[in-house]
Amino acid sequence: MAIDDEPNVNLNSSNFDFTYNELQDAYDELQEVYDELVGKYKESILRNKKNISDLKTQNESISKTNSELEKKVLYLVNLSNDFKKKNLELEKLLSDFQDYHTKEVDNLKTSIAIGKNHFEKGNSSKSQYVKRKPFIPKQRNFHKQSRGQRIRSVWVPKELIISNNINAIASWIPKGTKVLKANTHGPKMIWVPKIKA
Repeated sequence: MAIDDEPNVNLNSSNFDFTYNELQDAYDELQEVYDELVGKYKESILRNKKNISDLKTQNESISKTNSELEKKVLYLVNLSNDFKKKNLELEKLLSDFQDYHTKEVDNLKTSIAIGKNHFEKGNSSKSQYVKRKPFIPKQRNFHKQSRGQRIRSVWVPKELIISNNINAIASWIPKGTKVLKANTHGPKMIWVPKIKA
């Protein structure tokens, strides 16, 4: 007898006309149904326990992978922060270099613009930018005679003579001093004939 097949039972004493055998058969049927249900429940309980143990192992493995991934994420975050710092440093260095480079390019452009006129020597015989150094001869024996040679008499300013000695060597003119007299016409040349011995 199934649970769904139960008849409506009234609690009146007149309706209980069952014999002992009928009650025993009904009890045995209920016992069989109960045993079947207990077996099904045990199987489902075992399946559920197995599923729970599988889920626990999956949960543990997922938690391990989660902790590993968290470590990797922290490492990557630190690495990205380091890269950001290095990137900022490189951007600063690049901007400094770019500023320096633009200044150097501007200086180079101006020097090239000035140098175009400086190095073009086709039209002018001498460049205007060449500094000329004054030639100051040393004071020696100026009137020394030798056979068949011209004797050069060189005018030396008084400022260059160190002492009254004619053989003294003259010093260089310090930078910034003005020489009032200069030999603009060149040295005086005197012809001396060879002396026959």
